[in-house]
Amino acid sequence: MNSSLNNLVNCLKHLGKQNTNSHSRQYFAEKVLEAIYFVEVESKADLSPEFISTAAPLIKEAIGDLNRCVYILGNRFDQDRGSYNLILRSGVQFLLDDLKNWPADRDSLLESYLKIFLESHSLETFDKALYHWKEDPPVFSYLSITHTEEELKRPSEVPASHTWWF
Repeated sequence: MNSSLNNLVNCLKHLGKQNTNSHSRQYFAEKVLEAIYFVEVESKADLSPEFISTAAPLIKEAIGDLNRCVYILGNRFDQDRGSYNLILRSGVQFLLDDLKNWPADRDSLLESYLKIFLESHSLETFDKALYHWKEDPPVFSYLSITHTEEELKRPSEVPASHTWWF
């Protein structure tokens, strides 16, 4: 298994071990979304049935944490995180589009668990924050981090349907 695939499984395992109200749950949920992004842009061809059967049940168990993470990202939007926010959003979209047909267990696919992102409005909250950041940038202070156009440009490996990229 390559490093992107190992990273995803390790992040999922770490997320599962965190305390219920821990800030580290948010951190590892973000790391899971980031890892999904990199699996999809770097390792898609290496996705073996063994990897999928290992990762999918872990993702199923993490869905609630991932949904909370996306909601928090939207409600506590940090403009200084630049392309990292875009990577996390693409990670969610890859989860919804490309991982939805992974078997979560013997009787269901991940798709049936992923509906929470739309039903809870967490994704809508994050999308609104990204839209406002992109279309109506806040006034920057001397402490604000500025990002180059190249940093915020959609990578060629990311589908054009990921419209939150610049």
